[in-house]
Parts: sequence; C-alpha cells; structure tokens
Amino acid sequence: MARKKKPEEHGHSESWLVSYCDMISLLVTFFLMMMTFSTKDKYDLKEASLGLLHGRGGIWKNPTAFPTQNEIDLLQVEMFAKEITAVTRDPDDDQSISLKSVTDGFTMSFPVDCSFRPGSDQVQPALREHLHRVGRVLARYEFTVVVEGFADTYFKPTPFHSDSVAMGLGRAREAAYVLLEECGVQPERLQVSSVGALRPRADNANALGRQSNRRVELRVLPSGKRKSATAGEQER
Repeated sequence: MARKKKPEEHGHSESWLVSYCDMISLLVTFFLMMMTFSTKDKYDLKEASLGLLHGRGGIWKNPTAFPTQNEIDLLQVEMFAKEITAVTRDPDDDQSISLKSVTDGFTMSFPVDCSFRPGSDQVQPALREHLHRVGRVLARYEFTVVVEGFADTYFKPTPFHSDSVAMGLGRAREAAYVLLEECGVQPERLQVSSVGALRPRADNANALGRQSNRRVELRVLPSGKRKSATAGEQER
C-alpha cells in the first residue's frame, strides 16, 4: 500500500507579524516624542535650563515655591548677589552676614550679636543695623522675602508667647516690621514664619549656643524683577 505524503509544514509562517509590531511601536513612540516637544512651553524650558545649573551656583527653581506664571531673571539675581555681597562685607573684608544656597533661593544669617535676649522679641540695635543694610537692597527688587524666627530649647513661656513657635513668630514679625516700615520693602513681598527651636545652628547646652539660636533669618526667593530707580537714586 502506497504511503501517503505528509502535508508540507510552513515553519515560521507568522514571523512577519513580530517585525510589523515592532515597526508600529517605534512609529507610535516617535509621534509621541514629537507631540511632547511641540507642546513644551517657555516655562518648561526655563525649568530645564535652571536644573542644569543646579550644583554650579545656579538657582534651582522649586515648583512649590514659584507659580508657573513667574520666571527667574538670572541677570537680576546676579545683580542682587553683587549688591548684597557689597553691603554685607565689614571693614576687614569679611562677610558679616552668612549667605547659604537653598533649593528655592538662598538664606541670610546674621552674627551672634544680632540675637534676641531670652524671652524677648525686641530687635537689638546690631540686628536693626544689618536689616537696614540688607533691606535697602531688597526694597529695590520684587523678590519674595520670608523672615523666619527661631528660639532656643531653654525657652520659657511668657505672657505674650506660650511656646517657642510663638516666640519665633514674634521675632520674625518684629524684624519684618523693620524691613517694611524702615526700609520700604513692599508688604506683598514680605512673609513671616516660625521654626521655633526645631532647627538650632549651635549647641543649646551652653549660653553662647543658646544666644546664637535666638535669631531670625531671611529666606530670599528670587521670583521677580528689579524695580526702576527712584528720582533720588538716579541723581546719585
């Protein structure tokens, strides 16, 4: 009896589908990338460029601190930095005010002789003098300024301040009044906050450390532009 021939097997008959699916995936990815690039606005590009500067002296724009409609003018930041550096140097060419970079700008810390007395929110003469020097520069820019108040861990409640947070807020408020009423910083650009005793800059175990912790600091968020010079400034 004759043997029946087996039907021919067509191996890998559907292999073309794999290549076809790969090609479709690549095309979809390409069009998605093109669509993404076409919808990038100026804020996104500014955000990226500032991110590249992070770690090299640039300002890192924090989306939680800067609304999307605001932009950082790097030229104004550079001008401001030069002015602040000039007014914060003492006759010995040392920095009397400590400047420190943070994620959304930078902070200014004042010397120990600018600290507050125990249980008091009264601005001392040394601090007032430094606030005047810095405030005159801040008044010429539309930057946001946050005055942060601090206390030491040995704080005792007073009739006006029930805890260290309240004391820190009182100190920040009194320092803000100096910037507002004596230096011309605009009220819409000025904010106050309190850290209390949670972020000491020195050891609370000794008197000098506690004095150093009874302080205020300025956090500057460079999200605006410089004001035009007044007539008196132009004459100078």
